[in-house]
Amino acid sequence: MQIMHALEAVGHTAFFCKKSQIELKHDVARISRQLETARADVWVVESGSRPLLEWCVGQQTPCLALYGRATNQPLASVGVQEQVSLIYADNDAVLDWCHPPISRMQWDSTPIARNVVHWVNFVRKGNPGRKINDVTAEFIPGGSIGPVWKGGSRTSP
Repeated sequence: MQIMHALEAVGHTAFFCKKSQIELKHDVARISRQLETARADVWVVESGSRPLLEWCVGQQTPCLALYGRATNQPLASVGVQEQVSLIYADNDAVLDWCHPPISRMQWDSTPIARNVVHWVNFVRKGNPGRKINDVTAEFIPGGSIGPVWKGGSRTSP
């Protein structure tokens, strides 16, 4: 919401698509149909899967990958890169009630909102840009991370 408010504060119109990636079952065909009908000048895709971001690369509409799987993709991106089993994208107080505690990243979201606004302004001027801006973040460990699964049974003994 902070990014949306920051965009609106400098005169841009910002909106969410009618359905989330979760509601669309992360199906790239379904998500792409929704994006195509959204009639937006730019897309800011939050936590996009690699297949979704690969689809975005081939489109005329400029796309910013926000916390998504944009590594080695020719897209502008902002986010934190970390390999974990489960991580929450915000420092939400509700996480204190989880057992085991949920691992998370904590950062100041003001520079992220500023980066999105700058990128949208550049696109408006005809320069889509592909700059990658990493965010300094603090890792808050919890009980939701572990070693990478190597195959075999996923059930507990």
